[in-house]
Amino acid sequence: MKTPWIFSLIGFAFLLASCGDSPEDLAEDSRKVTEEMTAILEEVNEGGDVDKAIEKLQGLSDELKALSERQAALLEEEFDGNAQEFQARLEEVSRDDMKQAQTAFTKELQKLITKRPEVAPKILTEIPGVEFPEKELKQMTDQLNQLMK
Repeated sequence: MKTPWIFSLIGFAFLLASCGDSPEDLAEDSRKVTEEMTAILEEVNEGGDVDKAIEKLQGLSDELKALSERQAALLEEEFDGNAQEFQARLEEVSRDDMKQAQTAFTKELQKLITKRPEVAPKILTEIPGVEFPEKELKQMTDQLNQLMK
């Protein structure tokens, strides 16, 4: 199964960022949001209520929007718009913690697809900051439907 959307999420997590912010603060806050999303997926994987999980995921949208706005301000104010330098700094300060959070998130996504394929498309489309191209979403849904047969 193709998983380029996971890499989009990972990239997004590094591109999340207000006055007085630092790459360290941004990386820490991004890690926390990733861990919150992981916990929500974990609940669903353990048989939790899908509608409650969707509400929680939707609730993270404002938080992610604020992180994105912080990222844009930090990029301009501290890095004069140099995205490569900014990206390198984020990777440097968040290397191990963020990788662990991303790995845990990816594992929960994989569990969701295999353990609860009937709800996976509904949950996947609600993950904040991740947009699935229509063709890719249909492909994923078709693959999940095949698993259910």
